[in-house]
Amino acid sequence: MGDYQRALASGDITAVVASFDNGGYFREPSGGTHIHRGAHELASLYEHFFSNGGGIRLEQCASTDDGRACAVEYNVVGWGRTTMSPQAGIAIYVRGASGKIAAARIYDDVDAPIPSKQD
Repeated sequence: MGDYQRALASGDITAVVASFDNGGYFREPSGGTHIHRGAHELASLYEHFFSNGGGIRLEQCASTDDGRACAVEYNVVGWGRTTMSPQAGIAIYVRGASGKIAAARIYDDVDAPIPSKQD
């Protein structure tokens, strides 16, 4: 989880994707069709996420980890070149057999300073 968090903060797409298990997925807060699975989809998603000039900076508040799943409560405080007022969320990460992320499910209502993918 630490490798992923550092890659997210620095905007390193390659390192973010490498922290996921083969076939791992990222579920956006809106759920439904907003699930991105596999290296190609993850790279495309994070390229979009980092399109504001860099990574996503989180202020981590609390976490719990049972060795298989990890929950991280956070505040988003920066997104690329934009400094933000803290916006709260929680992320649930499930590890695959490799120890890498098999599932990342994000629950927040952050107003991201990037255009929507439909724009």
